[in-house]
Amino acid sequence: MTMKLDASHKCIIKNWEAIDRMNACREQVDGYVREIAKRAFHGLKPKWQEHFQEDDGLARGAWIQLKPKAILQVKESSKYHFVIGIEEIKGQTILHPSADYFCKAYVYSVYGSDKNRQMLINNALHKTAKAPGGFVLGDLNAGGYVFEKQLPSLTCEEFEDPQPLESYFVEPMLVLIEWWKTNENVILDALLKTTSS
Repeated sequence: MTMKLDASHKCIIKNWEAIDRMNACREQVDGYVREIAKRAFHGLKPKWQEHFQEDDGLARGAWIQLKPKAILQVKESSKYHFVIGIEEIKGQTILHPSADYFCKAYVYSVYGSDKNRQMLINNALHKTAKAPGGFVLGDLNAGGYVFEKQLPSLTCEEFEDPQPLESYFVEPMLVLIEWWKTNENVILDALLKTTSS
């Protein structure tokens, strides 16, 4: 059966060029957000470069994260996939978040595709390391989020000013970086014991 075009579709047809311009502007806004997020992470580099390796997913996605060097130095380190970061770095998620679509900071750990092992790791981390300040326990069934924090929406004025937008990314990452430094040994111990059991 052929789909019938309604008034919304006809509006798009009549305003195609304007919508193309709006879509191009939206992509530019997202580019602006990614640029500020990258600047924020690089500004924090003196705080994290000794302990982490950057994993920049901004070019191919909407996230940026840090991988602890202590875990990367472990034999078969792919078993212990563990990162801290921020995802859904987009204009829409920062200005107009919804219940299902928002910018968030996180601690993430997943053991390949082994869900039982992943649950053991997450449970061990919950027991050994307190949640970073302002973070809550992640949903153990949601694919490896150990701790997470939904970042608040910004006003248009805050969003347009690079300074508050940069702080938007800096503040949760500082909490996560310091959390890792404080808990590095107990986290490593939990990961190694769980994956060797």
